[in-house]
Amino acid sequence: MTSEAQVAANRANAQHSTGPNTPAGKAKSSQNARKRRLPGDTPLTLAEDEVAFAAHCAGVRAALLPQDAFEDELVRQIALHQWRIGRLQRIEAALFDAETRRVEYARAVGSEVAKLRYGRADPADIWPGAIPELSRRETALGRELARAMAMLERRQVARGRGVAPLAEKNSPDEADFPRAING
Repeated sequence: MTSEAQVAANRANAQHSTGPNTPAGKAKSSQNARKRRLPGDTPLTLAEDEVAFAAHCAGVRAALLPQDAFEDELVRQIALHQWRIGRLQRIEAALFDAETRRVEYARAVGSEVAKLRYGRADPADIWPGAIPELSRRETALGRELARAMAMLERRQVARGRGVAPLAEKNSPDEADFPRAING
């Protein structure tokens, strides 16, 4: 059983643990539950060109010709997935380039430790956590892209036949949910 002194001490300590108070602190703590954070998780990074992104989105929209708000949202998702996949590919290329420069430097220095450790650029040795994570994100984005494309195609085919898309086709079907939800 908890004594009165422990209860009083707990209450006093709880007054000091009220969480963040500033907007910056609240914004930072809101991201605490995120397990992974890659640049591919945001629509546009500071290093990317807004004009190029807007041109990419406009090109995708012109190619896919959305006819209503739902199709417009699908086209927006498709453009964003394509952009994010391209970003992950650029990140992967940059990682390999950095590793190549590191290996070349180690060889130029000529130390025995460097030769043993960096004598060969093996993709499995390049930032062991980064490359598999990039691959997982690219695979997931590829599935999301294929899903959005398939849904858009179904709607456009139905519209082309003069058949209004069914309401249940507007909402995600069972195949659109991750396996963890389906069981």
